[in-house]
Amino acid sequence: MMTRKSQNGTRWFLWSLSFFNQLRGLQKSARELRQEVRVLRRLSQLQSMAMKDLVNDTYLKLREAVIVFAAENNMVVKVILEKIKFLEDEDLFCQGLSELLRELKDLK
Repeated sequence: MMTRKSQNGTRWFLWSLSFFNQLRGLQKSARELRQEVRVLRRLSQLQSMAMKDLVNDTYLKLREAVIVFAAENNMVVKVILEKIKFLEDEDLFCQGLSELLRELKDLK
């Protein structure tokens, strides 16, 4: 039969062994978590860089579209102004022709 002292020593040994096993398990978990944090940080950086590239590409496409739109509208405005000028010139021509025809009638 074991004495009380040896029973306490055995309990202490078992408790210490259990404690160290739990500590090792926690250290392993901490290592895995640190590794996972590194991986997530890398993924976050890659995703951030991809998003930055996407935003930059979108900005460039929008800028190009605005330039094309402005150029096309500029052309449309020029065409409209030319049509207005042509119609005004046509009206002046018609008035001049009418005046000329009246003067020719008056001469006859």
